[in-house]
Amino acid sequence: MPRIGGVELARKVAQDCPSIPLILMTGHTLDERDAIEQHSAAFLGKPLSLRALTDGIEICNAKARVASERRQTVSQASVISLNLVIALSDSNLSPASALSAA
Repeated sequence: MPRIGGVELARKVAQDCPSIPLILMTGHTLDERDAIEQHSAAFLGKPLSLRALTDGIEICNAKARVASERRQTVSQASVISLNLVIALSDSNLSPASALSAA
């Protein structure tokens, strides 16, 4: 790419849009792969095989599912916490009483 390299592009995408799983393909050395893998969900070496590509896509899908489940869990915990705060503010219950009532 004329203005930016693939590793730098991956760093920018990972920083700006961390929920986007990246698949990088390169012929770089092993040391450079370590830096690349920090910013990508999957790494493909050259020459590329169809099996490696499908494996990379499966890895990205699995990581995206885990991230989505993690966000959903955090969201649910936030809702539970908010409901607890509302219940406490609407009642004369102590936090321990409110938790045992839930």
